[in-house]
Amino acid sequence: MKVAVFKNALDIEVYRAAIKTFSTHVPQDGLVGTALKGTQRVDKKIRDVAVRYIKPPPGGYILPPARGLRTAGHAGVNIFKPDHIIHNELTRFASQFGNYKPEIIQIITYKEGNYYNWHQDGSGQGYRKLSFISILNPPNEYDGGELEIEGIELPEYAYDPLSIIVFNPALKHRVKPITRGIRHSLVTWFMEK
Repeated sequence: MKVAVFKNALDIEVYRAAIKTFSTHVPQDGLVGTALKGTQRVDKKIRDVAVRYIKPPPGGYILPPARGLRTAGHAGVNIFKPDHIIHNELTRFASQFGNYKPEIIQIITYKEGNYYNWHQDGSGQGYRKLSFISILNPPNEYDGGELEIEGIELPEYAYDPLSIIVFNPALKHRVKPITRGIRHSLVTWFMEK
């Protein structure tokens, strides 16, 4: 599978839990690089966004960014209980593709001028097996901010709240700059259990 788009597929309680993070989590600068290699850093030439990082339940091997722990403490990185709706429902969603679980979850806010330049999320052969994006607010609330995946044309409904975009992490993609308003999205990656 290269790309799949599912209309109205995000569980409404997952959506509500993601929206709730706006009042419970401190946004931080978005990081680039690889946590496993210790290369994570802020680089606004590549990615200029605000992110709320949410760690999966204990036992997951992806740790929250060290920078996030230093700058925001427990308010910036929340460890879900194992039965938390986001973890449960995203794991259930991913089960149709394989024995997968979500990595660290990001609630990303793009304000005017924010973007994420062309990049890949992984090779598709490493620990990341799928990339996952769900836009949280309607497209009439912002201009720009289109997700572009190299060589793929996404349907218009891909930008509707509750739609889910899943793709191979090796595909080059970007989020174009926001020119008006604010765009929120829920992003994670799936790895084998």
